[in-house]
Amino acid sequence: MAAKQGLFDQLAKMPLGSAERVKAEGEWRKRTPFSGVSLNLSEEGGKLRLFDYNGNRIPAVGGTLIVPVDDRGASIWPRMARRARSRPSARR
Repeated sequence: MAAKQGLFDQLAKMPLGSAERVKAEGEWRKRTPFSGVSLNLSEEGGKLRLFDYNGNRIPAVGGTLIVPVDDRGASIWPRMARRARSRPSARR
């Protein structure tokens, strides 16, 4: 929010309906990704896995998954238990 404070101050001084204000209001409404923000989740003893937007696994740090909150994206998946029995073979 601090990054938009200067724009907010400028908007307060601009006359309503001016072309300059309309342009500044458009800038004000633009969504920008977070920077330097992360979500920290417990790995739950290996039950959760974190992957980046390319599908590469991001390892936990000290039992904590650090999920970046930005425009790149990340996926959190549960670790699936392996089947106790193997697939039956096709016999003829």
